[in-house]
Amino acid sequence: MSPPDDGRRVFVITPGRTGSSLLAAILSDAGADFGPVGADAWDPARGAFEHPLAGRVVARFDHMNALGHREPHGPLAAARWRAVRHRAKAGLRRVLGEARCLKGHLETVVHWAARLGYRPTVIVSYRPFNEVLQTLGHMHPQPPHAHAADYDTTLRDALSLASTYGGCAVDYHEVMDPAETAWADALAAALDLDRDAVLAARANRVRHDTAPEGSAPTPFPSCRTTYDTLRRYKGLHLPPARATRRAFGD
Repeated sequence: MSPPDDGRRVFVITPGRTGSSLLAAILSDAGADFGPVGADAWDPARGAFEHPLAGRVVARFDHMNALGHREPHGPLAAARWRAVRHRAKAGLRRVLGEARCLKGHLETVVHWAARLGYRPTVIVSYRPFNEVLQTLGHMHPQPPHAHAADYDTTLRDALSLASTYGGCAVDYHEVMDPAETAWADALAAALDLDRDAVLAARANRVRHDTAPEGSAPTPFPSCRTTYDTLRRYKGLHLPPARATRRAFGD
């Protein structure tokens, strides 16, 4: 079934606590459509702008991938895998029918959105891992190394998806610094938004904390490498890959 509109969908991907709710609020103010979550007030301590069904859809795709990234051999295993895939695709189709922009731990569903006929654009929301851990660690009981592995996997996958389908990477510190504007140029190019509207939304949303933020240890070198890799794409709009454009008939 073909999408009922132009099929373009934006995925703001984050491992959590990267300023993605602030980024989504700015995008919403600038005209991005987050569907049922809208542009209501949000709690910076908890986050917002996540579609109420998106987490369940991601869990279904995770279940499918746990059974196998491809259809397994054997009639019973294959039938179970296809049943889980069917439910996951049905849920994703519903979510994509309700919102043109989604935010969250969404790296699992981007390829499947394309398989359903949609045109993904990926925005990578990131921040140094030591800062993520300071805001995430007290909320979830996993040990720090588990958060580190999730940070690496999510952000590396997200950057790979952005280079495949098009998009950009936005550092929390760029959004918070009023002198930084290149991130808005990249977002405007990736999402067909007005760059001045993005910056005006930033000025309206950002509340600067005058208290200095203390330094934190960085005991996970791989996370630092992941962050540095993303920083290389600061302010850059990544166009869809040639193979992607060809697949979509562009």
